[in-house]
This record gives sequence, C-alpha cells and structure tokens, in this order.
Amino acid sequence: PEAEATGALLGLATAPPDRRDGETYATSGGHRLSGSAPAREAASLALAERGSARDLTPLTALLGPDSWFGAHETAVQALLRIGTEEAHEHVLAFCFGTKHFYTWHVGALDAVAAARGVRLGP
Repeated sequence: PEAEATGALLGLATAPPDRRDGETYATSGGHRLSGSAPAREAASLALAERGSARDLTPLTALLGPDSWFGAHETAVQALLRIGTEEAHEHVLAFCFGTKHFYTWHVGALDAVAAARGVRLGP
C-alpha cells in the first residue's frame, strides 16, 4: 500500500496540465484522480513531507521543469533531511540549474557544503 500511495501521489503531483480545461488527471489502480491545481499542490507537499530515503526518486521528480514551483523548496528540504550523497547531488543539480536564487537556495547550498565539510567564508 505504501508504494501504491507514493505512486499515486507522484502521478498526481507531476501530471502535466491539460491545456483544454486547466485540469489534470492521474490514475491509480484504474481510478481517475482529480488533477486540479490544488490537488497537484497537495500531492506535491505530501510527497515532500514523507522525506525518507525510499522517496528519493519521487522527491527529485518534484524538482523537474514542469513541476509546481511551490514544491521545490519543500522537496529540497526533504532531500537535505535524507542527507545521502545522492540526495545532495540532486539538490546541487537543481540549484545549479536555477536562474534566480532565493534565500532558501543559498541555505540549501550551505547545508550541502557543511555536510561535506567545506568551510565557507573566513
């Protein structure tokens, strides 16, 4: 059930918008799930709250170019909590691909540097 729930959340969170009516749909076990913007956002945040090592792939999917922007910070924070080298690599790749840095981007880079023992500043 846990893997199925994660799969359903991932499908809903990453479903592309339907250009005709502004809604998206994801399927789980043959059932059609509402894909309205609030549903996508709730699914994205639910995935980020899980934040365990087994959720690494779904969390990185939330950092994709077509994902909801509001999930980026929570997904990055979840990856930092996982704390593995692979999770940190995904955080670095996401941050390096960002054109505009917010404070949380800098905080994420600082957290990875600290975890790797890199001293910043004097």
